[in-house]
Amino acid sequence: MDWAIPLSTQDLSKVTFEVQPTDSLNNRFRALLPVPTPAVLSLDDDLVIPCETLDFAYSIWQAAPQSLVGFTPRLVTWDGETAPGVVAGKKVTELEAGEGAGPGPGAAGSYRYLSSFKHVWWHGRYNMILTKCCFLHRDFLSLYFSSLTPEVLQYIDDRRNCEDIAMQFVVANHTRGAPPVWVQARFTDYGQKSGISQGEDHARERGACVGRLVKEFGSLCLTTTSHKAIDARRSWIW
Repeated sequence: MDWAIPLSTQDLSKVTFEVQPTDSLNNRFRALLPVPTPAVLSLDDDLVIPCETLDFAYSIWQAAPQSLVGFTPRLVTWDGETAPGVVAGKKVTELEAGEGAGPGPGAAGSYRYLSSFKHVWWHGRYNMILTKCCFLHRDFLSLYFSSLTPEVLQYIDDRRNCEDIAMQFVVANHTRGAPPVWVQARFTDYGQKSGISQGEDHARERGACVGRLVKEFGSLCLTTTSHKAIDARRSWIW
């Protein structure tokens, strides 16, 4: 069932709510009705972002429609000194933080999901943009379900985690490495202190998820980049 709320706007736009038949994180990317615009804004309900900031991010997406464009960058690396699923809490090396980093055949170690923005700041690099707030092309919604096996979709459902990481792999694999784009801007995240990302096992579970997706896609196909977009009108110096 879907229903709409008319808005008091000149063009009589409306907001339509789609009610999914099942409770699944995968449904974040499942559109029940045709998407009328090329761009889709994926946004958590505990974020507040100024409209002018979204307008700027949308203009960046228009210049890079094959990328995920958003406000929350993260870094995934290979750590040869940890057992699978263990977070070591150390600074990774340049090799580990570099583009295409990963294990050789039979290498011991694990993929690490560095869950805090401080790791992006520390290394000056990132290879993911969380879908808690990002623009993406509407074609990626159907691509998500056509690219992932039922086993991976079930993996996500069972853990109630990892759908955003899966979308990173889907986009990177389809575009052959189109890098994500970080838009640096101020916004309010009410879930920052109490959301599931604050749990002790969060980083470990997401590192294991990265390993599962690497197995699915054959490699860590995420492209590491150091670029960021800043609205000069909001910056204190040109």
